[in-house]
Amino acid sequence: MNKYVSAEDFASSITAKPTDKIGYLDAQTIIPRDPVEKQGKQYQDLLADVRENGFSEPIYVTEKNGALVTTEGSHRVEVARELNFGAEA
Repeated sequence: MNKYVSAEDFASSITAKPTDKIGYLDAQTIIPRDPVEKQGKQYQDLLADVRENGFSEPIYVTEKNGALVTTEGSHRVEVARELNFGAEA
C-alpha cells in the first residue's frame, strides 16, 4: 500500500516544506514539470489575473540534476515568463 495520501504528501517528503521559502527567482531558470497549454482558457484566465493582481501563490520547486523543477506551479512559471516577472519560490 502507498504510504502517501496525495501527490502533495509525496512532494513534501522529497522537497522543502511550503513554509521554507527560498526567495525570489528568475522564472527563466525554473523548468516546468508539466506541459502547459498556453492557448487554453485556464492559462489565459491565470495570465489575466496575474497581470491585474500579481501572484497569490508561490511556485514550489525541487532540485533535479542541478536544475530547479516545479513540483507545483508549472502554469505560474509560464505566466511569470510571459510577463517577465520573477517568481516567489
